[in-house]
Amino acid sequence: MTPIGTINKEIVTPHRKGNIRLTPELVVLEDSHNQVFLVGTEYQRLHGINIYNSKNRNITIGTRKEKKSSLDIYQFANKDPLEELIHELKKGKFNTNLTSKNKLSKLTTLEKNGPAFSMGREPLGEITNDRRYAYERIKNALTNAPVLVFQCGFELPFKIYIDEAFNQLLGAALHQRQIVDGEPRERVICYVSRKLEDSEGLYGETQAELLCLVLGQKKLHYYVEGAVFEFYTD
Repeated sequence: MTPIGTINKEIVTPHRKGNIRLTPELVVLEDSHNQVFLVGTEYQRLHGINIYNSKNRNITIGTRKEKKSSLDIYQFANKDPLEELIHELKKGKFNTNLTSKNKLSKLTTLEKNGPAFSMGREPLGEITNDRRYAYERIKNALTNAPVLVFQCGFELPFKIYIDEAFNQLLGAALHQRQIVDGEPRERVICYVSRKLEDSEGLYGETQAELLCLVLGQKKLHYYVEGAVFEFYTD
């Protein structure tokens, strides 16, 4: 992916309280097949809108007086040809003079929202044998001893770390501060996770984090009921 500029275009996006019309700055990127992609910025998320990864989410590009192009976020990368999209891009205020700092910022935006640019449900990037082996090694290390251990009674305090990813996944990890070789150490007891439901994809970041808290409390109450525990979230 190569950042080739930015564009200011009016968009209309669905919202739980009705459609919202905004004119945000979109980042334009081009891949090795000369396909053009649009990346939103964190500006939309301030309004509780996630245009990156929501299922069946359409965005209308263009103003009220212009011909509009409705592009599905997951599928427009596969549309061929892209004349209609390129035609709309040419109408925008387009900036091709990106500094190194601008390019780094755009690439960071792409990295944060990578799943929006995978083809359909295929992962972004080629899955080689080396990458698959590295993934299996990390997964096995996290889910086996000495990283993953048994609970050590209820007297020692627990911590539950929670987080959500790309408005798609919820996760929680139960830790306990145990005594190892005479010193207190934080050990992992259990992991839990699940996908967001379609309706939950409309949640903002705060609501999604609170949903993680509910997940952790429901799934891990067998471990922490009657014990002292704390939640940690970013």
